Amino acid sequence: MEKGNSNLHFFDRYFGIPILILLGVFKIRKNKISSDFSPKRIAILNISSIGDTVLMSAPIQDLKFKYPQADLEVFCGATNVGVLNMINGIYAIHKLPITKVFKSISEIRKAGKFDLVIDFGPWPRLNAILTFFFQAKHSIGFKSINQFRHFCYDYSVVHSNLNHELDNFRTLLSPLNIISEAVPLLNVSSKSNSFFDSNYILFHPWPGGYKSYMKEWSKENWLTLADKLANKGYKIYVTGAKADIEVTNELVSESKGVLHSISGIYNLEDTATIVKNAKLLISVNTGIMHIGAALNTKMISLNGPTSIKRWGAVSNSSLNIFPQNSECGYLHFGYEYSKSTVNCMELISVEEVYEAVLKQLS
Repeated sequence: MEKGNSNLHFFDRYFGIPILILLGVFKIRKNKISSDFSPKRIAILNISSIGDTVLMSAPIQDLKFKYPQADLEVFCGATNVGVLNMINGIYAIHKLPITKVFKSISEIRKAGKFDLVIDFGPWPRLNAILTFFFQAKHSIGFKSINQFRHFCYDYSVVHSNLNHELDNFRTLLSPLNIISEAVPLLNVSSKSNSFFDSNYILFHPWPGGYKSYMKEWSKENWLTLADKLANKGYKIYVTGAKADIEVTNELVSESKGVLHSISGIYNLEDTATIVKNAKLLISVNTGIMHIGAALNTKMISLNGPTSIKRWGAVSNSSLNIFPQNSECGYLHFGYEYSKSTVNCMELISVEEVYEAVLKQLS
């Protein structure tokens, strides 16, 4: 599901729910998975964001450990295909044309028979619809609050708004009697990119997804922080996707030579290598933040509407900054901005972030 597309959100809910209810009528549910279950092919469905996929790397490790003989094949979208190349244990990656539902279903059917399919989507009905069309002996997916998407799974696992999404993903393995305890892990090159020396800091100001501007820290705050760091001896680069080139250039141009843009220059795997070798990453809560956490890079994550209990960086090398305001941290699935009455990101001061920077660099 393309998180930033409001039209897809509308069709997913108001057409997806009745479709799933109808498909559920024809669903013949399987008995409990036997203790001697030994799958040869496992399909994993995740058509969501980079951050979700990074978190999914943890249960993938546990799944591969439990079933080393099984081929794990991931069905994804254009948004998250890049990060899958950095996850060990995946046998094949199938990129689906998500906005073309019938073509996606056709490609799923062509993939053949599977022993098991696991849908990691927490709320999109599209995931559940696609899962129905897998030729699989067993299917597992989430039963999520008020999402009405669980009708076509053999085994539905309760998705909780009290758990970190990593813990929710881990529960998807419970029907298999797997206690999932691995942490997110990515495999990237350990070699430094020749464009950089070893003494740099990364700013990542640009969140992705639906109403992403609500998760942005102001340009003025980034510039003030850059000024404070200007005499510390570090070169500061601003990362971003190709879509962020223009706003990055505006930020860099106002920094009077303190900031340098690398937005849109590198693919995701090269960017991950750059993140891994950074002295420090300062990022809003988005996919790059989760990549930094999985790579154990020293990091400061800026969280406003995003709850750190649900989506915080999972790493001992990370500091999660969160405003002390009861109205903040309201995002559960990632689109509940109607609950917003304050600009939570502006409650995070430059001084607080700068103190965290000094702590991390020490």
